[in-house]
Amino acid sequence: MIREARHELHYVGISALRTLATRAPRGTERAAAMIPEWCTPSERIEFLKSSFGRQPYAQPAAARSSVSLLGWTTLDRVLSAPNQPDVLTVREGRLVDVASPRSADDVRALMAEGISTVIRASERHDEGLRRLADSFKAVCHP
Repeated sequence: MIREARHELHYVGISALRTLATRAPRGTERAAAMIPEWCTPSERIEFLKSSFGRQPYAQPAAARSSVSLLGWTTLDRVLSAPNQPDVLTVREGRLVDVASPRSADDVRALMAEGISTVIRASERHDEGLRRLADSFKAVCHP
């Protein structure tokens, strides 16, 4: 039964990923189809079985195609969105009561003080991040 379930998950995952790969435009928007570049189908099955929601998963240079989505320009777009994002500022695992950053420069200033910025649901404020989130959804919840 486990073998059949793995086969079915493998088939559904490959199908969803192929659809993403054929529909995703080139350039920075291509990142929505990057999950196939991160790991093989059998690695995806193992990731879903043993890591997803339980522990971090990393591969050297696997997310190279997403780098353009995760830069200062995107951060500026998200933080300056008309519908203000849900932002937390933290240091050493604790919330820090400072003004919420509204730009990448604000984040850099906070970083210089040892304060990190967390943006919850950032995909609601940037199209490229939304496509990336959708690609994860397609793979992890086929």
